Amino acid sequence: RIEGESTGFDDNDDVEVEGVITRYNNDGDFDVNGFPVDASGANVERIPSTLQLGVDKEVEVEGNVQNGVLIASKVKEEGEDVKIAARVATGTVNSSAGTFDLEPLLGQTVTVKIDNTSTEIKDESDTITDPTTLFANLADGDYVIVEGYDDGSGTIVASKFDREFPAVDEADIILQGVITSTTGDATTGTVTVLGVTFPVDGTTDFED
Repeated sequence: RIEGESTGFDDNDDVEVEGVITRYNNDGDFDVNGFPVDASGANVERIPSTLQLGVDKEVEVEGNVQNGVLIASKVKEEGEDVKIAARVATGTVNSSAGTFDLEPLLGQTVTVKIDNTSTEIKDESDTITDPTTLFANLADGDYVIVEGYDDGSGTIVASKFDREFPAVDEADIILQGVITSTTGDATTGTVTVLGVTFPVDGTTDFED
């Protein structure tokens, strides 16, 4: 059975659109999955506050339709192109700034920021349920899995936070992101991702 459904919106509808920005002229004139959006209003809430819009950016937009255009009240970044699984670096939990550092390799860290309104928080012990309890309970050496995006300054804004409790030898280190530099070759070189430099050698498994 094939049943037709309306794909349009009527004026004054409150709607939520999620997808990729397919066309961008400026903040007052862009499309999300082909639907026209205006996010130029002075009171538009941006999550994170530093969000820069552009083609191929994945966003969620909430607002009201006027003359066929979604007038945004909130724009939230949805992309999660970064994943880190590592332990919390000693002495880096900063509740006032809402940040902590993860240490994928000894002496090399990545700063993670928790967004009070958008970070999805999960904890194996159910001790952590919100940003307040997160910073009251997060400890040096905790094994954390974070998914999120680079805010442009090298800080990772967490879309998802998950604290787990494996034994030390079971804590896999994962760093997923854009390669920023390489040296040498596949047998005696390095690969740098999110500012963390990993050595590679003849035993390294490369996948594409």
